[in-house]
Amino acid sequence: MKLKEILKFFKTYFKSEKKTFIIGFIIIFINSIIGVSYGFLMGNAIELVTIGAYSKGILLLLLYLFLVIIDSLFLNRIGN
Repeated sequence: MKLKEILKFFKTYFKSEKKTFIIGFIIIFINSIIGVSYGFLMGNAIELVTIGAYSKGILLLLLYLFLVIIDSLFLNRIGN
């Protein structure tokens, strides 16, 4: 196959699968945002606990737990 034929094939393939690619991109984007926020939430929770703001630190840990549950239950099962 020549390069023009390959590009023509991919162009027609991507047009028919456009919705699937958009949904996949959105799921991967949400999953990566949640993954990046883990370190931020844990760091802030530890910092708040060390200065004595226990209630805010516990709320951040609960938010972290909620994000882990969403990530493991919903987002990781979509790909399987």
